[in-house]
Amino acid sequence: MATELLIRVHLDWSAPGHYQSQPLPCRVCGLPTTSRDSSDRACDKQCAEDEIARELYGHGQALITDERVATPAGPPADRGEAW
Repeated sequence: MATELLIRVHLDWSAPGHYQSQPLPCRVCGLPTTSRDSSDRACDKQCAEDEIARELYGHGQALITDERVATPAGPPADRGEAW
């Protein structure tokens, strides 16, 4: 059985604080943008969403157990775990 991990991030940047009149280089892609992240750094909304999705994807992949790796058998006491 294959495991698929799909992550979609949608940020709500409708607040006026996320936009400035002067374009600055995006901290991720370097292209000029008038968008600002929550730390007031220049960042395209799509770049911020992609950055968060990549971080969540990496964390999620670490939590997925490879099905080819055998799970230890036996009662929880044998594995030192509590159920």
